[in-house]
Amino acid sequence: MFDLQAPPPSFLDQDRPVRPPRPVWIDLPGLFGAGDVVFGSGWAVGEQAPGELCCWGRASTGAWIALVRYRLGRADGSGGGMMLTHWLPSRLVRPRDT
Repeated sequence: MFDLQAPPPSFLDQDRPVRPPRPVWIDLPGLFGAGDVVFGSGWAVGEQAPGELCCWGRASTGAWIALVRYRLGRADGSGGGMMLTHWLPSRLVRPRDT
């Protein structure tokens, strides 16, 4: 569901789960800001990351927000990283072909 023109739920607290979760791209530079300096051992936030859309919700402002899950890795590719799940503005999420 990427129909951001859809009418809002009758109540703002009625979230719309996405089952099964849908593959998406997450705009990490849009979320974290793009910098000019790269630290090889830092978190890899300079590119889009593949993730899953788990739910659509409405913010108290009425804007659509997306509950996403994705892996945030290290810029040097050393492995590790962590899985994150959090709400993002809908403008930072777009569909991804599987």
